[in-house]
Amino acid sequence: MRYLLFFLTVLFSQNLFAKNSLTSQFGFTSTLPDGWFLLTPESVEKTFSGETQKSLGIPEHVDKSTMSGIFEKIKGGNIEFYYDKNYLHNQYQNHVSAQLGEPIVFTSMDEIKKECDEIPAQLKKLYGEPVNLLACTAVPSNNRLVFSIAYDLDSMNLTIIHEKVQVNNKYSIEFVGGSANDMAGLKRVRAAQQILVDSVTKFLQEQQAK
Repeated sequence: MRYLLFFLTVLFSQNLFAKNSLTSQFGFTSTLPDGWFLLTPESVEKTFSGETQKSLGIPEHVDKSTMSGIFEKIKGGNIEFYYDKNYLHNQYQNHVSAQLGEPIVFTSMDEIKKECDEIPAQLKKLYGEPVNLLACTAVPSNNRLVFSIAYDLDSMNLTIIHEKVQVNNKYSIEFVGGSANDMAGLKRVRAAQQILVDSVTKFLQEQQAK
């Protein structure tokens, strides 16, 4: 599991706010609701190049080996972030991250159920505290499998949505959205992330058909 919601300090230039038709480094284009913009991998790399885990205030109880791997990917410019300017100046900004991940290997509903049963323990190990698992399911989008979980992290008043989109037997594309704001803010994250998921699955199907 890869979770990116501790890295929420962003530096951006006046040219960062682009049109809402945004093109990902992974090749797909999405038209997001008004207010969303893309922080490119180059901007992410520049922003975090001089940071350390300590300087970003990562809590001591969080699994350090997992967070170290995430941190290096961020500094290497291997993750892109979509931010909601409506909540940009809040303590926790609405955002969705995208990155390549491990492939989805489920072959039956029993395997999905087994994975869902194990997730609370995995998240507790990662965060050092129990989480409230809200949903765990696999759903189709444009004939692609999407594995989705959602949970609350009470210590941060944070809701996280983590979705993996099947690409092939080598990798997936992972989206991690989060909001610690009001219900309207959470709905904006959910809507934007669903558009991103549907956009990438449509793109993958179009590429497969060529």
